[in-house]
Amino acid sequence: GIVQGNRFSGMVNSHDMERFGKYPIGDIMLRRMIEDVSRRGVTCFDLGVGESDYKNHWCPDTDRLFETILPLTALGYPISLSLRGFHATKRRIKHDETLMGLVKKLRTPGK
Repeated sequence: GIVQGNRFSGMVNSHDMERFGKYPIGDIMLRRMIEDVSRRGVTCFDLGVGESDYKNHWCPDTDRLFETILPLTALGYPISLSLRGFHATKRRIKHDETLMGLVKKLRTPGK
């Protein structure tokens, strides 16, 4: 992560839940990170983009994310429509347990 002023922004703060999920490695690491940057005067801790139980445990507040795709040329218009459709589909899959389960199965080689 990086510190700017009194804000820490986490860049990579995840771990392999399948290998280490039964151990509180992620929570221990996150607690130590928070303690360290707090001692250095940080008062705002940003856990980065994405949803996860550990984030909800440490940080009850969520900043709503938004995305803006604006075409700047006539050629950009159909491209922007495609990108909007792609991102809407991706968001739908991530918020549907059945669809996300299917994606995970398709990603796993040999299954």
